[in-house]
Amino acid sequence: MEQISSSQSIRWTFIGLLGVGVGSDPEIALPGGFHLSAKTPQLCAALDAGFLGNIQKTWWAKNIDCFFCMRSSDPHLLIPEVDRFQNGLMALQIIKPVSTLGTIFQGTAYGANSLVIHSAEQRPDMSAGDWAQMRRFDGKLIAQLFDLVPKVLVRMEKGSAEEKNAVNLLQLSLEHLHPLIKGLFAVMGLEALLNSKDRNDFKRKLCGCLGGSTLVFPDWNSPGIAPPKYTVADVAIHLYTLRSKIAHGVDLRKAAQDKNAPVDLTKRVGLMEQWESLPYASLLSEAAIYILCLVLQKELAL
Repeated sequence: MEQISSSQSIRWTFIGLLGVGVGSDPEIALPGGFHLSAKTPQLCAALDAGFLGNIQKTWWAKNIDCFFCMRSSDPHLLIPEVDRFQNGLMALQIIKPVSTLGTIFQGTAYGANSLVIHSAEQRPDMSAGDWAQMRRFDGKLIAQLFDLVPKVLVRMEKGSAEEKNAVNLLQLSLEHLHPLIKGLFAVMGLEALLNSKDRNDFKRKLCGCLGGSTLVFPDWNSPGIAPPKYTVADVAIHLYTLRSKIAHGVDLRKAAQDKNAPVDLTKRVGLMEQWESLPYASLLSEAAIYILCLVLQKELAL
């Protein structure tokens, strides 16, 4: 933990992360007052501060890899501070989704190695998809945060409502438990950015942004594990159909009889050859999250 004078108080806002590797560094400083911290006794003590149930506390104490933190000495109100923290956390998720302990803790450090936890905001855990969990958020991905964190903070403060909505919908997608609702939120985020009129316009704009041959499951694990071969052009209209059926409460089996763009959303497919098959709708929903991340990376780079 950073050494500070005994007369100085620093507010800490932080959350536990799973699948993030900080290596041998006890702390990696990021722009905007953010940092990634290895597990320290002071931060881990938050799990025993009375905000978590016993099962949740035990599981996370065992499995947390590190903490995403924000320090501030400014006399901000707690709610705006948590909002800014959440925006910084979403920069990490845009690069590659990771699993989080949903509870956001806040405490005050008085002098060196003293951290008093005084509040916690209970949010759903964020859940990375099966494909995302195969790759740790390692040094190469962490390096991208130095460029992306400031851009996300600026857009969430001064950007368009559509840009903010897309980031917020990505957050809701990662937080939701139901796989198809996760996909619904992610496609809604894409529509906020693309402003598409119909399924064909959605495909045209999505392919124009990312390229039709772009893999929708990012190539995070080569050369050892090749990504599934689904491309943006392959799934664009299927994503639009899935979103439409879910949003209107339509039986997904009826998509196979669609007159304009039939697709069997209930067929069993395999994400990886050795994995158990899953409904095509579930595969599309996971792909939608990664596609939204890719489009946000493009939009925020402008």
